Amino acid sequence: MTMKLMAGLSRYAQAQPPSSSDTIANSEVVMDDTAASSDNTFVGDAVKGSEQFHHQPRSEHELDSRAASNGEEGHAFSYEYTDQGLHIVGSGVKKLIKGIQGLRNLGVEGLVDPLPKIAVVGDQSTGKSSLIEGISGIKVPRKAGCCTRCPLEINMADSSDTSQPWVCEVSLFKRYKYEGLQASDSANGFTNVSPTAWPTARGTAVKSGATRNRPLGPWVEQHAENFAFATVYTKAEVQEVLYWAQLAILNPSMPFELYVPGKNSNTTAKMQVKFSPNVVRLDISGPNLPNLAFYDLPGVINVAEVEDERYLVDLVKNLVKEYVRGEDCLNLLALPMTNDAANSNAARLVKEAGAQQRTIGVLTKPDLLQPTESYEEWRDILDGERFRLGFDYHVVKNNPNPEVDHATARVEEENFFAREEPWATTLATYRDRCGTKRLQNVLSKMLTDQILTSLPRITEQVSKKALTIDAKLAELPEAPAGNLPAVLMRELTTFAHELEQHIDGGSYLFPFQKTWMNLALQFRKIMADSQPTLFVRDKSEPPSRPKARSFQQSHDLEQGSPTPSQGQTQSISLSSDDEKPCTPTPAQRSGKKRSSAASLPSSTSQKKAKMNVIPQYAGEKSLGKRFHLSEIRDIVQDAFVAGIPNQVHPKAIERMCTMSVQHWDKPLAEFLRLTGDMVLVVLTDGLDKVFGKWKQTKLYAEAGAIIDAFVAKALTEQRTAAQRSLMLEMSKPMTLNSEAQSVACADALAKLEEARWEVRSTIWADEQERKSGRSASGQGKHDKGAKAIEAQIGPDPFNQEIRTMAIVRGYYTCAFSRFVDTVCQGIQAELFVTCRNDIFQELQDRLGIMEPDANQRCAVLLAQDPQVEIRRAQLKKEKGTLAKAKEWLDRLSEDSSEIHLDQGVFATG
Repeated sequence: MTMKLMAGLSRYAQAQPPSSSDTIANSEVVMDDTAASSDNTFVGDAVKGSEQFHHQPRSEHELDSRAASNGEEGHAFSYEYTDQGLHIVGSGVKKLIKGIQGLRNLGVEGLVDPLPKIAVVGDQSTGKSSLIEGISGIKVPRKAGCCTRCPLEINMADSSDTSQPWVCEVSLFKRYKYEGLQASDSANGFTNVSPTAWPTARGTAVKSGATRNRPLGPWVEQHAENFAFATVYTKAEVQEVLYWAQLAILNPSMPFELYVPGKNSNTTAKMQVKFSPNVVRLDISGPNLPNLAFYDLPGVINVAEVEDERYLVDLVKNLVKEYVRGEDCLNLLALPMTNDAANSNAARLVKEAGAQQRTIGVLTKPDLLQPTESYEEWRDILDGERFRLGFDYHVVKNNPNPEVDHATARVEEENFFAREEPWATTLATYRDRCGTKRLQNVLSKMLTDQILTSLPRITEQVSKKALTIDAKLAELPEAPAGNLPAVLMRELTTFAHELEQHIDGGSYLFPFQKTWMNLALQFRKIMADSQPTLFVRDKSEPPSRPKARSFQQSHDLEQGSPTPSQGQTQSISLSSDDEKPCTPTPAQRSGKKRSSAASLPSSTSQKKAKMNVIPQYAGEKSLGKRFHLSEIRDIVQDAFVAGIPNQVHPKAIERMCTMSVQHWDKPLAEFLRLTGDMVLVVLTDGLDKVFGKWKQTKLYAEAGAIIDAFVAKALTEQRTAAQRSLMLEMSKPMTLNSEAQSVACADALAKLEEARWEVRSTIWADEQERKSGRSASGQGKHDKGAKAIEAQIGPDPFNQEIRTMAIVRGYYTCAFSRFVDTVCQGIQAELFVTCRNDIFQELQDRLGIMEPDANQRCAVLLAQDPQVEIRRAQLKKEKGTLAKAKEWLDRLSEDSSEIHLDQGVFATG
């Protein structure tokens, strides 16, 4: 873009054509300040076809006259300076600058060329932060190691009402997502994001974040998002908020809310990345503020502090180039007077981007010049004879002490240039370009003129883009017609009614409750069958000859009878520790598998299951705890305390009760899984019935995914509740149901004593045969043992263990029944009710049927080709943005007709 956009500044800028000797040099790191006889620019080049601005020194009379026109005395700068001094800058162009800010907030920059702006660039440690503070009047973070690691956008607006408070709204503007590698970083305490390793030409991988096709490396452009971060009402709060806002930007995988002051007490000041192209935005408004908008970019670096951060060098350089190359971007280049200007990396980037003619040089740290140093180099630069830019160089002096407020720093600055050598003597001819206030004045004028010049072009681009979008919309096939949100609401209501009928039951047409009750009874039976069992013959006792019949077969004590779904079970012999299999059922011999949970659908892609099929449990059987008499004796003895003998300590019984329920997690998990499958079947069957006609649309897929997620979440909550009940049962045996406990204990004791008597009487009969030398048949031996009396056999040495086991079995009977009831009641009252009552609202919310853009959203859902509707919605959104932009531009055109640069920045409007 030619420099005619700066015509409004021609009254203090004089054109000087470039020399024919100016050429574009190679990309050296240093700046070339060759022969003063030539027209020197940075690295010796000039932009062809552009007007070259070169400011000559002015006479003292001219400088004093100009200072007087600004309401100052030309011979002294030591006036009383307050924040109201900022009012002189940009008040007459407020509407223009605010209008451009409004266009930027609308997102117009993604549709047309970049909007006019000012970018502040410089190397690290060049006084750039102090320069930003001087222009904006706020303090930036100054903590150790806290440099600018992401762009900072500062929008300032004069409220024109002195009664309005000063306000700063901080937000995070994210146009890029991070796609770097992740690796464990124990030092940081969380996942650390490392730079992506990009393949080189030879196929090897290097840790270089930038490539030709991806100049920002692992940062990939996305749809822009803006997040409100914090609002502060005093300047003293800005520094801390900025510090945490930058940390939020530098931790892309973490929720930004964790870093908001007041909510970040448990958040560590760690960084997942060392750099980000995403922006921290400050919208500042208040009385007597300059109307300015500018970006503070990260300082350019040439060498990384550590090898692992070498990739940052290219990323920062590419980001700076991205900003400064825009034809409507005015660049503010910070150059410290403590360094050789030829070594500025930022200046080299400005040159490489072809942006020198749009750049203003700002010399910083003039107070650090030594009295013995020559000022000729800086005089040449200020005269434009060396390192020439498109506009005059300015000089600012800022106090780096964060304790010094803005007003005091400005007074110090004015006094410095008015009284200190060489600025008050040798270099006094440049007084009109010394000081932050004058720089603000020039920036506001330049930005205003650039906006005025750019408005016709922006307006034309907006109009052309709108016509292009209209043409693209006309090429798309027609969208689904009708009141689409109303159609979907009606279908959702039908779906919800269908689900209510299934959950409520009460009819053979809706067998869900009947099927689930059968499943619950299976669960209860498995819990009952897995009660603790006992080997009633101790290892120390002799085995019987032949083996006695299984106690399970006669008393159903040690293990329940096998069910068709349980497969083969193992029975426990009364006479030994041996186990022998029961005879398989005919169904088991055939090898045919019965229906199991695995056959039920686990996602919306499987919808063929019928609710009249009762799920069966599968997996491990014989889950119950099996005790030995000697094991019980050891447990009792472990809990014994000195005192009355032959007593069982409650701790021993409590321990055995706890051991008896440790297996409950397995049948519980299976029961909940099968229940979840049944719920999913009901919901997906309803989906097929109501929405089956839209099976090929995005609606069907999204509704199915929502249902899957809804059931998974509800089932997770139910598992959590059931696990808590299980934890209580496993942790502390407890019951107040003494009546049921007494009955269950008495029943268990009778069975245990009968089984134990059979074992002992058989052993006694075997002993009698051995002594007499005569062997009886099995039945005869049994009859002989049955006729024995306790006086002949003697007391049972394991009587205490038998009674202890009876108490444990009695408690288990009460505990498992209570646990099953609790789990089943929770499923009925929570899981089923949640599905019945909440699925309608969940589908309505997630599908976006009641959102402001519901019609477009529903069109996408119901379209046979969703991509067409997504494209249509995007184009309509862009068209709406352009329509709003057109309104802004029309107002700006009206406002700009009232603005005259000849009035200066003192003009109000």
